[in-house]
Amino acid sequence: MDRWITEYVITLEGLNRDNLASLLEIIHDDFDFKDPFNHTYTRDDFIAILDDMYSKLDQIIFNVDQVMVEEKQAMIYWRYSATSSLTGDINFSGTSLIKADEHGKVYFHHDYWDGSELLVKVPLIGKVVKFLRGKFSHQ
Repeated sequence: MDRWITEYVITLEGLNRDNLASLLEIIHDDFDFKDPFNHTYTRDDFIAILDDMYSKLDQIIFNVDQVMVEEKQAMIYWRYSATSSLTGDINFSGTSLIKADEHGKVYFHHDYWDGSELLVKVPLIGKVVKFLRGKFSHQ
């Protein structure tokens, strides 16, 4: 596996609220991050999103199960878990498209996961999401 993606995966898996600055070494200032709830174009905003997540959730675990690399882009398959007093246990899987520049600095990270898996855990909203899932699923 290429060094740039190895460093990135190891950093992501080891992140916590106290070491978010470790990202500064491996991601570009102009950093395009997107997930089902956020889209930002700067490294500082990405770190702020992560800081907010760590302030709201407990026992966050991010495990990368598979990495596929082609030149300076990679797809990673991962599992995420956390807990919060509002939602209880949170568990879901997803994939991310990661791209690096010619120096190995990551400038692009787009997550692909089902945001309704998180919403279903939120009181009141969760009941609506479960209802809608039932209406739109093929039975």
